[in-house]
Amino acid sequence: MRILFLDHPQFTSGSYFLWHGLNEVLGPGAVVLHPHIPTHYDADVFDVRGQPWFREMEAAVARRDLPYGIPPFAPGEGLTGNGEFEIKRYALGRKFAPPAEPADEARVARELDEGRFDLAVLSNSHRVPTLALARLKRRVRTMPPVVYYDAGERDEFNEHWAHVFRPELVFKQILTPDVEARGLSVPIPGYALRMLPLPLCSPIADNLSVTLGSARMEAYQGLDARASKIFDVFFWLGPSWGGRAAVIRALELFCKERELSWLGCVSHILYHLVLATSRMAVTMRGSGRDTQRYWEIPLYRTLMLADGTMGCLHPYAFEDGKNAVFYHSVEELLGKIDFFLRETGEADRISLAGKEHLRRYHTTGSRAVFFLERVQEHLGVTDEETRRAAARWKETRVWDGRPWRTAAVGGNL
Repeated sequence: MRILFLDHPQFTSGSYFLWHGLNEVLGPGAVVLHPHIPTHYDADVFDVRGQPWFREMEAAVARRDLPYGIPPFAPGEGLTGNGEFEIKRYALGRKFAPPAEPADEARVARELDEGRFDLAVLSNSHRVPTLALARLKRRVRTMPPVVYYDAGERDEFNEHWAHVFRPELVFKQILTPDVEARGLSVPIPGYALRMLPLPLCSPIADNLSVTLGSARMEAYQGLDARASKIFDVFFWLGPSWGGRAAVIRALELFCKERELSWLGCVSHILYHLVLATSRMAVTMRGSGRDTQRYWEIPLYRTLMLADGTMGCLHPYAFEDGKNAVFYHSVEELLGKIDFFLRETGEADRISLAGKEHLRRYHTTGSRAVFFLERVQEHLGVTDEETRRAAARWKETRVWDGRPWRTAAVGGNL
């Protein structure tokens, strides 16, 4: 199976995690990135203006040569957000060797017409990948099935791209039961929208040899025993959602009154070390319903206290009291912190189950396997090698055959 993967040069978490996972499961040769983005491979930084594809796209935008469905650029708007040209590698995770000859638009178009791709993935709705796909569709005679990944923090489905590209299958990073049931606000005659969840995940759970600063992430795995836990509670809740302020004040007051060891803000370099040495950590919805911390806390056998009002659909979701702890109010959160400080055995049981669940079902590779299985189920696109690769992944991580679909996170349907 050969996949054309369209992405944006600036880091988009969900898109990059899917790209990373597909490369882990299928091998880099099976996934062709277009346009070429060096930081998706082994580069730590690059200037996007040095890429021939970028200069070509910029020239097309300047002369207003925009294919069907591409919205006009506003005055001063460029291909990258905020006029950023120096692109840095942000994600922790395995680095991949770049292709000897990156595929330019002409080569990708030729291989599309030759039927050499089984699937095209539009991995987000940013300017570069949408323009790249529109340019290809204008140029080629045939296209494989298109899968659109609405990667972002908004609840609403960005349905403009369903109208432009008619994707055969849609995945959404933040998917609620309401949005799933609502479908398109403007129906497309003869078109049936099929939408599935594809949330964030842990990019380092299967790549513990990566370093942050001077520390290798695998060194923190030795800190998951109770004896290594220094802090009672860790919470770092930035001002990305108005509801966080009251929770922070309540947590600070609670910890001071109980004389607990706690931290509410740390540097990025110390962040994973603090997570690893905390008995429990709080995560709360931010600018979107989901947060990256939700997928980081369990890795260190730290008890996750998660926002039960999140209400997202997740495949193989964490379950309250089994491998995570959910709260629906400040009072419930404080009560559960108090309970698990006393019931350390119960906290250990849940946190250990949380770590096992994360490493089994919520790594980048596991996301890719879920993606590939749903593509096979709904589109019939697969081959024997892909099925074997997915089966090997599931076998080594001891997937137990449970259904992927459960209630929305926190039980709010």
